[in-house]
Parts: sequence; C-alpha cells; structure tokens
Amino acid sequence: MTPQELVRLEAGRWQILQTCHVGGHVGVTETMLYHTLVGVWAATTRQWIRDQLVYLEKRELVELERHPVKDWRITLTRTGTDVVTYVVDCEAGIARPPKYWGEDAQ
Repeated sequence: MTPQELVRLEAGRWQILQTCHVGGHVGVTETMLYHTLVGVWAATTRQWIRDQLVYLEKRELVELERHPVKDWRITLTRTGTDVVTYVVDCEAGIARPPKYWGEDAQ
C-alpha cells in the first residue's frame, strides 16, 4: 500500500465516523456516506465504503443494519461516539486529527 493510499484509507474512516456522528441516534445510510466522501475523493465507491464499514464494525465503533436490497444503515456505538468526541484515545488505523481545544489540547 502506498503512503497516499494509506492516508486516503485512514482519513476516509475518520470522515465516516464524523458523518455517522452527525446522524445521531438515527444514523446515516451508505448513500449519505457516499455523497459525503465522493466530494472529497472522487474515486470513492460503494464497495470501498462497505469495506471500511465492516472494518469499523469489527473495531466496535459502528453498528450496521445490513439490507439485501436497500442501503445499509449505520449508527455509532458508544465507543465510536467517544472516539469522535475525543473522550477516549484513538487507535491506529483512523486518521483522527489532534485535539486543538480545551485543557488537554496538544
């Protein structure tokens, strides 16, 4: 994997988590994620998004409602919310920017 591919992968995962956070308890659909991400990376595909969602689900950051014919629905778990809101540390694999506000800003 090239450094550029790794940056896209990890930044894309962060963008997915942020978008899910905006969806709140209702969550978001993969179409919403697609339209968000394709504006940043034109080469984004629905399969790439699903692959990242499965990765994030295995890390217990999102919950997926898989539908065979409809869009998947995605909601953040408690841990996913804590990662997005900087309550807990973020493990490698997600390009969460450093916190720049508050007492513990870096």
